Amino acid sequence: MATKNELEKSKVRKETTAEFILHMYKLTFAALVLGVAASLLNKDVDAEISNMAIFLFGMGFVGTVAFAMIGYRILK
Repeated sequence: MATKNELEKSKVRKETTAEFILHMYKLTFAALVLGVAASLLNKDVDAEISNMAIFLFGMGFVGTVAFAMIGYRILK
């Protein structure tokens, strides 16, 4: 049977890991989704750059949702 100290360490480790994952979701959102959205609003982009920006926007959105779900599952 685990001691109280081991259970507390496990709880703290779980919360720290979840906090790290949730910070990754915030960073992914800020860097890829908001950053690419700002560049898409610029009217002077080429079609090739625009296609890559749309791809990065989509991947940023998927990454944001994935990190948020993983963080939520760890905290649950």
